[in-house]
Amino acid sequence: CSKGHRGPRCEVCSDESDYFSEIDGRCHNCKQVWRRRLPLILCLLGAVVCVALLGALALRTRLVVESRAVLACAQAARRAQSVWRQLGMQTKVKQFISFYQIV
Repeated sequence: CSKGHRGPRCEVCSDESDYFSEIDGRCHNCKQVWRRRLPLILCLLGAVVCVALLGALALRTRLVVESRAVLACAQAARRAQSVWRQLGMQTKVKQFISFYQIV
């Protein structure tokens, strides 16, 4: 096995903080993965916070105008929420996330 690898097929990393990548056949440090994904996670979190703040501002200042488009969107959102609950999607999404975490 090359340096940093062990095991019957040399697919086990010698260092406990590393993981083996089947794509390039090398061991990589786990900390490097977070360094690459952290900006994406922060951008998504920032977008969620911005949408929440804009929604709260719209509700507080009553910027929501009663129009056909707004009423149609609200009705579509209620229908989507109803279908979500009827299909039990919350449980399915939780199971999918758990499966993804294990894999």
